[in-house]
Amino acid sequence: RDRLDVLHVFPTARQARASMGNESCSCKLARPVCPPCGSELRRTASGQLTSRSMGHDASRPASLPMPSDHPSLEEQEVSLMVESPSFCPSSARSSSTRSGEVTHRRWLSSRELPQRHESGWDPDASTSMSNPLSTHTDGDDGVLESYFARELQELRSLPPGSYQGARPLYKFKTGATYQGHWRGNVRHGTGTQKWADGASFTGQWVQSFADGLGRFIHADGDVFYGEWRRSAAHGLGTYLHERGKTTYHGQWVDDQQHGVGVESFRGGASYEGQFQFGQKEGRGVYTWADGSVYSGDWSKNSINGFGHYRGKDGREFRGEWEDALIHGRGSYKWPDGGSFVGQYAYDQKDGFGVFTWQDGRQFKGFWSAGMQHGFGILYNAQGEVSVQGLWERGRPPYREDGSDGSHSLGRSLLSR
Repeated sequence: RDRLDVLHVFPTARQARASMGNESCSCKLARPVCPPCGSELRRTASGQLTSRSMGHDASRPASLPMPSDHPSLEEQEVSLMVESPSFCPSSARSSSTRSGEVTHRRWLSSRELPQRHESGWDPDASTSMSNPLSTHTDGDDGVLESYFARELQELRSLPPGSYQGARPLYKFKTGATYQGHWRGNVRHGTGTQKWADGASFTGQWVQSFADGLGRFIHADGDVFYGEWRRSAAHGLGTYLHERGKTTYHGQWVDDQQHGVGVESFRGGASYEGQFQFGQKEGRGVYTWADGSVYSGDWSKNSINGFGHYRGKDGREFRGEWEDALIHGRGSYKWPDGGSFVGQYAYDQKDGFGVFTWQDGRQFKGFWSAGMQHGFGILYNAQGEVSVQGLWERGRPPYREDGSDGSHSLGRSLLSR
């Protein structure tokens, strides 16, 4: 047998064929708000959602002053493009496509992650194809039965005999036909069986079981070619999903992807890594069609554990994940030099963390739901304390005169 020259990961034999539609949320937001600052959004004539607020960058902490190259912070109208309108805050779970590519799990109010899943993912995840082989179908009584088991009863009723070798075409009562080698009343050797619905198997048989090398063609055109044991995919094999243009090449155990393999999706996305009982489990690399890459731990067909994500625009996250969401400790870096090191909860900064701007300014303190909340200290580029105290939902501490000085704070820092 040829051995894999590259470690790749596949979806399970009994898992790649079940169609899985995209989950979508049908709720309507009566009063949409700006994710960074929480102010109510309005829709412009062009259809964009806008917010009159400080000129914050949606990917940065709310209410903190921007780097010196940022436009004026005075009542600037900021247009916030909703990049993924099919997702809303109530969509907390992931969705997956028939081909197994992962779509974005929910609307990220912190806009921390780029919309990397627009090209599909699988990371799933929830990410894998279901029943790729599906050599089992509903019988007359509605019970799931194998293609290969349908004619066993009729074969047992044939005279055993001692003949061994090729015979003419034999037609079963079910409408299936078999042409090939026999040993008495069992299919044994090489042969081709065709079923009434158009499915067929050509390959090696042992005691009426598909055993050895063989090719199974589904009624809908999907093809599996590889090693079989007792009528189940077992060993190395390749599955071609004709309609979804999905391919899977790697190791199988009892009709399930188990071991290492490669899964390639329509549009250019791919997954290489480990599988266990038909699900992505262990270490794996998922590459999106746009060049974004995740490398790290997987569990239960989704990103879980420690991993490294690198977006097509250069932003990177290295840290802990849970169910394909940033969750736990980690480090996030932006292409312009900004960074955040600290704690996350479900894709938002939550807990203690340090945000650093490209010009050297820094905020050290506590966060909640993606905003500064609790005790924190803002340092200028020279490392001197600019503001310290208790922050509330992204707003800096109040002064003695009762004002929080958000705008003056921003203007004063920008001039430094």
